[in-house]
Amino acid sequence: MLDAAAAVFAERGYEAASMDDIAHAAGMTKPTFYRYFPSKEALFEAVFVNALDLLVAAIDRAKAQNKGTIARLEAIIRAIIPTFREHLASLRSMSGASAHAERGRRQIFRDRRETIELHLADVISDGIDEGLFWDVDARLIAQLIIGMAWSGATPERSDEALGDAMTQLLFSGLGGQPRLEKPSRGAA
Repeated sequence: MLDAAAAVFAERGYEAASMDDIAHAAGMTKPTFYRYFPSKEALFEAVFVNALDLLVAAIDRAKAQNKGTIARLEAIIRAIIPTFREHLASLRSMSGASAHAERGRRQIFRDRRETIELHLADVISDGIDEGLFWDVDARLIAQLIIGMAWSGATPERSDEALGDAMTQLLFSGLGGQPRLEKPSRGAA
């Protein structure tokens, strides 16, 4: 049921998706869906929670399956992008929802986002400890990575192109001469 709902929400967006469409895609009846989910909002939240939980599992796999800090960080970034593209676009499109429902969805995202941030920050901290990365605030960089994936995951850009751009920026910067020294705090 959740897979069918996720596919319909991703294809049509929250507003355009109907419970009839979702039930049809799942090969079920609408009353069956309402037995498990009292509303389209509740179904969407279940899809969203499931997607974020699957993302955390994918991040765990990426960390375990990749050797080396840079490979692990890149694999995590590439795991985040498709989830954000598929599910957060629907989340953004939800309008007219009650303030309570909107707070609930934001809390779901904040709770899962913290777990994702911690995974990213751990890998970034490993890179700092190994001398691969500048001595930066790993948690802030993790938040920036999530923000880049959130804003970059648009229909006009493929997951691969966004992943390439993000990893290029993170690992190589914007070009020009590489900095040899870390700038002092407060320097322009």
